[in-house]
Amino acid sequence: FPAGAQAVSENLEFGYRPSLPSIYLGDTFIAVAGKGGLTIVDHHAAHERVLFERLLGHMGADARQLLFPRQVQASEKEYRILVRNRDLLKTLGIEIDDFGKNTILVRAVPPEIPDADIPGIISDIAAGFLEEHTSAKPLRQDLAARIACHSSVRGRKILSPEEVSQLLEDLDKTEHPDQCPHGRPTRIFYSLNDLGKLFKRK
Repeated sequence: FPAGAQAVSENLEFGYRPSLPSIYLGDTFIAVAGKGGLTIVDHHAAHERVLFERLLGHMGADARQLLFPRQVQASEKEYRILVRNRDLLKTLGIEIDDFGKNTILVRAVPPEIPDADIPGIISDIAAGFLEEHTSAKPLRQDLAARIACHSSVRGRKILSPEEVSQLLEDLDKTEHPDQCPHGRPTRIFYSLNDLGKLFKRK
């Protein structure tokens, strides 16, 4: 963390409440003023953490069935490895069928994934299968992290006040709210004492 900053979970005074004032800094960071100090949230990293834990938690139980199943073209290698691992994908809420001719038919996705993101996510998943798996994380966690990254809110997209409030509440409820699945900070906290030091008042 930057000098003078700390993980939010280390600060027992902080606990997000909708009544806390918040404001965007640019198009990526959200500043939340609380009684104990100032919390700055990276909305992309925060959304990644929320989606990642949801994907791992629901085990495909609440997959969203597509009204019109989506055909996704793949290379021969991608096609074969996706079909071979469809049971694993089902545990992440992604249901696919073999449509033949290097084509995958996507029948269901997690509710957080927009229809427009489906081809890109399938491509990312195939890449994850094809890459040599050297991470300490299990493959399922790596795939969930890829899906969460692709599906989370991007920079330059400003969330509404209601969406900000929901995101911060959801982040607070995650098991590891201070880091995204890739280890980057989701939020940092500056206590009033920290701010005093930065302004050379301490």
